[in-house]
Amino acid sequence: MLGQTIVLKDLYQAYGARGSGIFSRGVIEARPSSKLSFSGQVLYSKPSIDVKYLQQNSGNFLLLSTLQLYTGQLDQSLADANRPHTSGSWSSELRPLRRLRIIDSWFTDRFHIAAGSLLGETFLTTTGLVTSNTTAAERLVMNYSQHQVEAVVDVASFLSLRGGHRYEWGDAGVPASPLTPQGERANLSRQIALAGASVRIGSKIDVNADLEASAAGHTFFRTDLADYQRGRLRGRYHASKSVAFSGAFAVLNNQNAAQGVRLDYQSRQSSLAVIMTPREAKRWSLLLDYTRGTLRSSIPYLAPQDRTQETSLYRDNGHFGGAALDLALWRGARLTIGGGFSLDRGSRPTRYLQPRGSAVIPLWKLVSWTAEWRWFGFDETLFGLENFHTNLFATGLRIAK
Repeated sequence: MLGQTIVLKDLYQAYGARGSGIFSRGVIEARPSSKLSFSGQVLYSKPSIDVKYLQQNSGNFLLLSTLQLYTGQLDQSLADANRPHTSGSWSSELRPLRRLRIIDSWFTDRFHIAAGSLLGETFLTTTGLVTSNTTAAERLVMNYSQHQVEAVVDVASFLSLRGGHRYEWGDAGVPASPLTPQGERANLSRQIALAGASVRIGSKIDVNADLEASAAGHTFFRTDLADYQRGRLRGRYHASKSVAFSGAFAVLNNQNAAQGVRLDYQSRQSSLAVIMTPREAKRWSLLLDYTRGTLRSSIPYLAPQDRTQETSLYRDNGHFGGAALDLALWRGARLTIGGGFSLDRGSRPTRYLQPRGSAVIPLWKLVSWTAEWRWFGFDETLFGLENFHTNLFATGLRIAK
């Protein structure tokens, strides 16, 4: 380099890191009357770490900042980081009427990260010693809180209705530093309307529905929930003592029309499961589940090559499922076979398969032999280098007390 041969004769490096942390938790629960109960808790933790670094080397080098030759170098660095974290919650339930419950809850989470470092460098050159010191400090403060009030009315023995409101707010900030000369500040403000219902038809059918709708004033990140609508529907049907069906449907629409964001996000998910346990699964049991999901996302971004605005479009159509058959063999031996699969089609086509089987065979009164086999198959159409296929076999002895 610049007509000089760069040579490293010897090098010595030493690292030292020491970490510590404290954690404490306080809980209170009370029921002063049959119509009022409340509970709360406070958690505090403070992890910290200190790091020391030493480097000594000799040879023939070039100091790029001044284009000076040097034959020796000594670096000493000290750094530390702390993260105090406090969170608390409070919940109360009031029952003014026999069929009316009012639930009030509050939650807050506050933490900050403070870190600093000092690097001292000494170079041995032909003209003497050259020294330099570099310091850096970073601090992140983040606060989040939410308050929710919800009323639950038992309209009839088979029907309950819910309605309420949740308010979320918070702030986060990073002061000016060498890494962020102007500092950064963000605020969160979100009003959310809540609604729901529960239906119970005898002892065989249960249906639950939940709805949320929000108009957010400010969000921490561009992809946070802003103006969104979310709904969930879950149900279960007990056809008999040994057969049960369950299903769920979820939908989420999220938009952020703020200047420079323009996020558009939609998600849908439907699932169905069947559980069969004849004679309380003494001889065999079967579990089948299937989920169908779709996702659509659109958000602009700046291309790093020339900083022109582009649009990120992501599409996903997924199929997920699994099965597990458990068989009782002779003298307490059991065999389980099944597996799971995931098939994604869209912006990043992916296929994942995992068949598996296991067996438990009693040997003596308290000892059983176990064996398990699994096959993993992962394939991506666009990123073939990440594909993998492998078998896993495990066996051992199980001792029951």
